[in-house]
Amino acid sequence: MLLKIQRLFTSRVQKILIITVLTAVISFIPTLINADSPLTWNSDENPILSKPSDLSGAYLPDTITGYGNIDCQNQTFITKPARLIPLQSEQRHEACAVRTGYGTISRSGYVLGNGTQVAGKLTNSSGGTVQVIPIPNTQIFLRLLQGSGLPKLGFHADYRTSLSPTVNSDGTVEYRIIGPPKQLFTQAGQDFSVRTETISFSKNGKWMVVDAPELGATLRIDTESHEIVPFQNSYTYHLGSSPRPQTAVSDDGKYVVVTTERGNFNIIDIESCSEVPAEINGPVDCNTEQLQNFIAGQIPGYYRASQPRFINNHLIAFYAGYNHQDGRKLARFRIAPNGGDVSDKQYLALGDSFSSGEGAYNYFTETETAENKCHLSKDSYPYLIGSALEISNFNSVACSGATISNVASSPQYPQKPSPNHLGDMLPGLHSQMDYIEKSNPNIISIGIAGNDIGFGKILRQCIGYALMPGTCYEGYESRLELLNLVNSKFPELNKLFDSIKNKTSNKTKVYVKGYPQLAQVNGNCAVNVRLNNQEIVFANQLIVHLNNVIKTAADKSGVYYVDVSDAFDGHKLCETASHDIAINGLTAGQGTPFDFGPIANESYHPNKLGHQLYKNTILEKTNNFTAEMSLADPESSVPEITDQHPLLENAPKINREVRAKVFDNSISDDMVFRGEVAQVNVDGTNINLKPSSEYEITLHSEPIHLGSYQSNELGELGAEVTIPTSIESGFHTLVITGENSINEPIKIEKVVYVAHSEDDYDGDGVPNDEDSCPTIPVSGTDSDGDGIDDA
Repeated sequence: MLLKIQRLFTSRVQKILIITVLTAVISFIPTLINADSPLTWNSDENPILSKPSDLSGAYLPDTITGYGNIDCQNQTFITKPARLIPLQSEQRHEACAVRTGYGTISRSGYVLGNGTQVAGKLTNSSGGTVQVIPIPNTQIFLRLLQGSGLPKLGFHADYRTSLSPTVNSDGTVEYRIIGPPKQLFTQAGQDFSVRTETISFSKNGKWMVVDAPELGATLRIDTESHEIVPFQNSYTYHLGSSPRPQTAVSDDGKYVVVTTERGNFNIIDIESCSEVPAEINGPVDCNTEQLQNFIAGQIPGYYRASQPRFINNHLIAFYAGYNHQDGRKLARFRIAPNGGDVSDKQYLALGDSFSSGEGAYNYFTETETAENKCHLSKDSYPYLIGSALEISNFNSVACSGATISNVASSPQYPQKPSPNHLGDMLPGLHSQMDYIEKSNPNIISIGIAGNDIGFGKILRQCIGYALMPGTCYEGYESRLELLNLVNSKFPELNKLFDSIKNKTSNKTKVYVKGYPQLAQVNGNCAVNVRLNNQEIVFANQLIVHLNNVIKTAADKSGVYYVDVSDAFDGHKLCETASHDIAINGLTAGQGTPFDFGPIANESYHPNKLGHQLYKNTILEKTNNFTAEMSLADPESSVPEITDQHPLLENAPKINREVRAKVFDNSISDDMVFRGEVAQVNVDGTNINLKPSSEYEITLHSEPIHLGSYQSNELGELGAEVTIPTSIESGFHTLVITGENSINEPIKIEKVVYVAHSEDDYDGDGVPNDEDSCPTIPVSGTDSDGDGIDDA
């Protein structure tokens, strides 16, 4: 009997084990089936090539090197400021420029440092001209060291320690290079020269490619460690012809693509290369995929590929030249390994929170994580438009908090959350321009610039005045600083819109959206609006000016401006009943303690109704995305600011110095506490402060001086300030004043919440966990009956 029971028990255990194993296997099968196969360029299978429908003629985009390897964008630089005493007119210079970690460097040798207004010429220690090559998105730059033949390369590791700006009496600026660069040698100490026209960089500036004939190889170089990998033979540059190699390297340095005048198209896997000897006398063995024959078989009349660029490791964009019965043509193609994706999108939406759907909720889960806070809503207007027009292939990569830089070149959230069902179209993962290159859309909509002028931060400053007498931005000087800040975005917007056009087909429609009016003047405002009538007038006038700047930049570039200023008419704040309003009022954060400070980012953003109204307005004013692009207007210029401007004509003058205004959310925590020390820090790369100089830190509304602090030798500011106990709990503005690296007066601001204590933020005697309004006094009103105080 005991043996029988034992056998029965063993049998049941075996069955349980078998079922458990089978369940695990079955559950794993979908993972195996759905798992993305690892893509590789080194494959027996042919890659995939896009076939654009429009093969009309085009010009290659401008670059700063002879063979077209380093991209740049045309930009207007102020080289001499206008002055009244003595009378001096403004002088400007237009040149193609590269964005670096220090600022913008032009092909003609001008530097516009971050946070400065006037560009200066690069010179050597004696004031003569000097040749440098900027590396994108880094503090590193190359200096050409002339010898008897080809130049050699020297690295300057940091602009801040290598440049000394000098301001002349007329306001012009010179940036003198100080100290010698670190010359590039092999591990064995070999001295070598390079063909500078072959230099290319990864988009992040981490990797470099250059041909070095003296070493008999083309090199991939780590721009920080200077590690060298010789991955292919050098070229021959004589006998009346040149191979004109054009190169690109991926952001992780794994792949290099090389094309030549003879039509070659090679992709080299650097990770496969054999060990590099200390002394380099030629290339090491590397896996190379030669795609010339494949491309020639796909593009009739193909003769060469130009300006190859990695969109990501498994997608390369390039221009193909081919012979046609009407003559030579040029078209932009994309190529991916077998199994990759080069399909075109019909519609792609770009932009900031007003396009992502911040405030409409129903966010894609991947965009509401610690790694990604883009807050892309399924109820945002791009998704409503895609559904209304029955577009089968569209995406939105708009991201809350996006700036012009995030569209043009800088990713917001480079870390992928897990799981991630949006794949490589996850907003924020790349610059928004990268998504354009990836998807080659027929239609693009974009709304951008609000974060560049700190519009949300401006409203938060106004909220701070809701609990005290007075009005935000009452003074002439404060308003002029804002208008100057808005106007300063005109060249950046123009450059961005030009860049979007350069990256798309000439048949692509680009619709640039402005911003809507949010609140009704002289209306009946609920307690969660927290803006008085003067502040509503101010906010509306600021939106009008911002829209004017966006429109003139769009006109200059020849893209279609969509006026949505009246999109919410009848549904604005203070205009109708709460259930019929298209914009959120002040909304509490939901995180711990809050999402983005003491108020949620959804505050003063369109809700679900707002995005439906957005959709209706955009489709109406673009005739369902069929309106044709206008011709570029080179005479379109930034709106002039005079004392008759609506924001200035009745503003009282304090007769203080007008400073260049910058909003910087990184200078402190969102919440500080009365009677406690708060850390205040300014990164010298974002704003070029003057090294070893004094900066005043104050707390407004009523200015309270928190102390004078000195920047270090790199122009970085770090301070510990004590928040006075006399400060009332609520929103206040932290202000840092001083001069930047070229003596221009600047003002750096951030809105902070001053809390009474960690347990009772607003100091009303009710602990936070029992307080329905932990940051502001309750109103005693619940107009929508949701059980939450309207305040």
